Amino acid sequence: MDRKELLRSLENKEYATLDNLVTEAARIIPHFAGEQRKYRVTVYPDERTVRYYINQGLVDRPSASQGNPARFTYRHLLQILAVKHLQAQYLPLIKIREILSGLPEKKMEEIITGTEELPQAQLNISSPGRRQQSLLSRDAPDINYPIERDMKSHRPPIEFLRESYNAYEEWFRVSVAEGIELSVRSGAIRGSREEKKEVIEKLAAKIRIYLENEKDRLNSR
Repeated sequence: MDRKELLRSLENKEYATLDNLVTEAARIIPHFAGEQRKYRVTVYPDERTVRYYINQGLVDRPSASQGNPARFTYRHLLQILAVKHLQAQYLPLIKIREILSGLPEKKMEEIITGTEELPQAQLNISSPGRRQQSLLSRDAPDINYPIERDMKSHRPPIEFLRESYNAYEEWFRVSVAEGIELSVRSGAIRGSREEKKEVIEKLAAKIRIYLENEKDRLNSR
């Protein structure tokens, strides 16, 4: 699916929980964010990381009306995608916050689909002052810091690699990480073919988040 078409299919969706939003983001991030090898960043942000984004003004607080639970919208999803897209261009979070602050959804769409280039002045990175150091601390989740020479980030695409057919069943196979593949028999999930694909993509996204968290946990030892 074309990236613009993918966004159009998502623009009216709402997410009842932060977990739903994080899973959706992990499912589609590979369509909008390239690889970034110079620094180690979280490829698929988890709930803790998105809460950090909210506290730092990178992502809006969830909308809520009196008596109703907080809900996340298409704008929240766009902001997460834009953060990851700009991080892939080696921008630190403090600069990304400058760029995204108050930005309309249309402009965010243009940034993540590559139809609008950022002005060079916005891409220039100056040394942060002492008051900005909290955004660049190693203690904060999803912050850029130098990667070890023998470590490489891997960002597998969310796609159905191949489908095997025989007289009785169909299998969906999805890459979830380098050397790891999720295989699901079509008959194990109810619904139409497109509904089954969406369920499998969401399952793959949750596995990617888990693997990313485990990698961060092991690296922090």
